[in-house]
Amino acid sequence: MPRLRRAARERRTRPELAQGVWEWLRGRPYDDLPEGNKWDLLILETHEHDIDAFWDAIYAAVESGEIAVSPTKQHCFGDRPLLPSRNGTR
Repeated sequence: MPRLRRAARERRTRPELAQGVWEWLRGRPYDDLPEGNKWDLLILETHEHDIDAFWDAIYAAVESGEIAVSPTKQHCFGDRPLLPSRNGTR
């Protein structure tokens, strides 16, 4: 039972977006971002085919509260996707 509870708790947690990435989405110039946030952008965009639609969906999800903005988040390869799969490829 503890494994089931832990799995359910993980499903309930909101995905997190790095604060610098959120600032970039809201208009902060790319050149002003810390190097870590530039890597975050690269990692997040790696498997996306329609980048503009991806960022629009991320922006809308943050605005609606589906994604939390975190000052300590560092995106890594292998993280759970921020958005649920839209076409079954993720």
